[in-house]
Amino acid sequence: MIEAAWIERVLREAGLLRRAHLPLGGSRISGASQDSRQMRGGGLFVALPGENTDGHRFASDAMHGGAGGALLREESVLESLIAEEWESDLFLVSDPLAALQLLAKTQLSEVAPRVVAITGSNGKTGTKNFTAALLGTLGPSFASEGNYNNLIGLPMTLLGMPAETEYAVLEMGCSSFGEIERLCELFPPEIGVVTNIGAAHLEQLGDLEGVARAKGELAEALPADGLLVLHGEDLFADALAARSRARVKRFGLEAGGDLRVEDLGPAGLSARRLRLEGREMTLPLSYRHAFLSLAAAWVVARHLGGEFEALAAAASGATWESNRGGVYRLGPWTVMDDSYNANPESLRAALGWLAEARVPGRRWAVLGDMLELGEAGPALHEDCGRAAAALAIDGLLATGPLCRHLIDGARAAGLSGARHCEDHRALAAELLGRLALGDLVLLKGSRGMAMERVIEALEEELGQEREVLI
Repeated sequence: MIEAAWIERVLREAGLLRRAHLPLGGSRISGASQDSRQMRGGGLFVALPGENTDGHRFASDAMHGGAGGALLREESVLESLIAEEWESDLFLVSDPLAALQLLAKTQLSEVAPRVVAITGSNGKTGTKNFTAALLGTLGPSFASEGNYNNLIGLPMTLLGMPAETEYAVLEMGCSSFGEIERLCELFPPEIGVVTNIGAAHLEQLGDLEGVARAKGELAEALPADGLLVLHGEDLFADALAARSRARVKRFGLEAGGDLRVEDLGPAGLSARRLRLEGREMTLPLSYRHAFLSLAAAWVVARHLGGEFEALAAAASGATWESNRGGVYRLGPWTVMDDSYNANPESLRAALGWLAEARVPGRRWAVLGDMLELGEAGPALHEDCGRAAAALAIDGLLATGPLCRHLIDGARAAGLSGARHCEDHRALAAELLGRLALGDLVLLKGSRGMAMERVIEALEEELGQEREVLI
């Protein structure tokens, strides 16, 4: 929670404040958003320009939604809100985004937690959640929200950081060069984790070397007395380590690093057995690659003084976020909703989980396009289709123009029943005609494909809602 008077002081001292209207004065604000539809009670609305419209058009809607304040650039909008007599604290600034970033940077500096930054092509959010859960055994921890991991979203979520926070775990994403460098300038980390380097955002970053260059900005930003945590089996681990002044620790599934996590196999659909530091445990993990997220978090927590028993208990209670591996019962079927995002590495991991899942019925993959892969997109989709055909899955359905290549690859590799559908409803209709008692369905695709709509269409057709299993 931050006070309106504090916001005024910080902005005025930085020369960003043009005018303040403080009818409440001593009000307290928690968090921020640029979306008037998602305002929380007492949150700060940030009027930013968008691709299709300007946030100033929705400032009044934000007030209706319960905003406690607003950062505005247009004086006419400020005057309009004053005329409407809103009991909210309003700040007219020269640049709302710069003002937002400054407020978040100042908030982080004053709370002064130990900062862990996490980036990588896969597993960022899972690693962030595990790290926050494990560090919670040492003191109050805070994790950036959802996928708010860029120059807009991360400062917004930081404004909701409690004053008692001792450990801040920040996910840092990038779709262009220099983005992580700038995030580290704003929110300097003591510890950095690079989960892996994979084929993501190739449209902007070019190739895997470009991805490594962009993610490596975190390695370069760490202080000499800091820590860089790397997946030791990643092809770019050595190159990333060479770019950092910090101490380096490595984790992985093979021996030879600082921490080895061994997969002992599934224990049902949504649990796996593993061995860590020579001791066995069972955790609520669906995917094998989730072990790597746990291992990265474990290295961080042990480095900061975490005790084995407390960390194991915290790992058992870690939760997954919406569309990132939830398992549901829907009618007579089981559905794994991993629809939040996808790239070739994460899709192959999801297909591997599907192939080994122990279910009484058949296994179905329902997939959407993997976006932002640039010119490599068609070939990468075809490769994933061939990979799906090589696994023990019974059916493959897909939608999206790029997934036509995926279906072609699957059919060429022998999965003759693979089929392309025009949209989500067509996918749902196809499933309804094919699914039988005990079948398992995996949903996955890039965020822009919104594959969770398939579940919604199934619910509508069945006239019932999904039941959460995990």
